[in-house]
Amino acid sequence: MVEPALIATPAQRRRALALALFCLVLSAAGLIWRVGDTGAPPPPCPAPALVDGALVCDGRGVPAGARAWLAGERLDVNQATVRELEAIPGVGPVLARAIVEARSARGGFASFDELDLVPGIGDKTLVKLARYLRVAPAG
Repeated sequence: MVEPALIATPAQRRRALALALFCLVLSAAGLIWRVGDTGAPPPPCPAPALVDGALVCDGRGVPAGARAWLAGERLDVNQATVRELEAIPGVGPVLARAIVEARSARGGFASFDELDLVPGIGDKTLVKLARYLRVAPAG
């Protein structure tokens, strides 16, 4: 027995065309939206904090710690724990421990450039870390 060939009805063709047109318009809208995006990071959050695991900008909650960089803040290298340093992109457990050990041996870092003295941190790594770390003024 030979089965009849599947032939689309005019109504089915119209629905398929409408769906294709909708997808095309939606894709174009997405492209237009992305072109208008400057790619600039959001302005710094004045008081980042964690509330139920979510980063908020109103300061109500526990201190954000290493996640502060998500809100435009930089983590103070003289206060950061190994775990907080590990949360920074490109910093693994070995480098985080090296930073904390060097900080302890030196009694803290007086300037950001002193991080260059930490084993495993060279000029390129120092440039990358500048986005996420800072040295807070004493007092």
